[in-house]
Amino acid sequence: MTRQLALIVVLAFNQTLHAALDHPNPPESNQAPKAETAPQADDLNAPSQIAIPALDAHVYAQKTEPGPNSNGETQEDANQRETNRPVSIAEKDLIAQESMARSAYWMTFLAFTQLFGSGVGIYLLWHTLKSTRQAAQAAVDSARAAKEAIASDRAYMTIDHHFPEEHTSGMFKIMVTWLNSGRTPAIIKSMRFHYEAAAPTDARPKPDYPTAITTDMKLGPGQKTLYPIDVSDSHAIRTEIIDRKRIIYIFSKVEYEDIFEAGVTKSEEVAVIVEPATDRAGLNKLERNSWGEGRIFSERCVYQESFPKNTPGRPSQQ
Repeated sequence: MTRQLALIVVLAFNQTLHAALDHPNPPESNQAPKAETAPQADDLNAPSQIAIPALDAHVYAQKTEPGPNSNGETQEDANQRETNRPVSIAEKDLIAQESMARSAYWMTFLAFTQLFGSGVGIYLLWHTLKSTRQAAQAAVDSARAAKEAIASDRAYMTIDHHFPEEHTSGMFKIMVTWLNSGRTPAIIKSMRFHYEAAAPTDARPKPDYPTAITTDMKLGPGQKTLYPIDVSDSHAIRTEIIDRKRIIYIFSKVEYEDIFEAGVTKSEEVAVIVEPATDRAGLNKLERNSWGEGRIFSERCVYQESFPKNTPGRPSQQ
């Protein structure tokens, strides 16, 4: 645009220079102009010497018709001569300037039109991107809500920390209890159990599971499954637990599926410590009552691992 304006200024200067060369100013006359004389009073009172002819329609029509000029050519011949006359340099420059001015006008108009169209396109693109982002976010929120809804309805196996006890004079049993804490059935695939007696100061032993108990048992929401662990040499171990000389580690692992992902196995594994819930007097009382119902132990979970890890919607252990 700047180059076009500069070119227009140069062409205008060139036209002015050619006009000055083609038509120089006439020399000023040294003679003083003649003073006009005021009309005399006699002339004002005299009758007018100008004869005003009557407007005859035929004469007026003849006088208005085009005729030959002083050179003897008609108006048509003059127009033809003007048409065939060579164009001067100044006229060519003027024509070029007018053409460039028209081109500059239309280029400016097209530039503004293109700018307006670009603005409209950018707005439409921004609006499209915004709508696409909102739609994507809505899809993500919907998928998350559906996933959370499914997660809240899944089956989740959790350990019940309050194990039932069965005591006799020669032995006692601890019932390891698994609970379906979800809202849909769980399909139990296998279960493993193991216990180990150790001193309170010893490091936690590692489980040495026997062969897994396989099953396809369906466990409904809120239902429990119990597995008894028979503690050998129970009288001595019972006394040592009461005297806090020994503790029992109970290890258990369960593998199961839910109805939402058939063929995908999940697992829960825990380690529970059995500790005294009474003293020697309570144990003696239990013995006097012929090992009737009563609790002398309490359970505390010390280890827990889930697979898959960080499963959404999984209820926390109680």
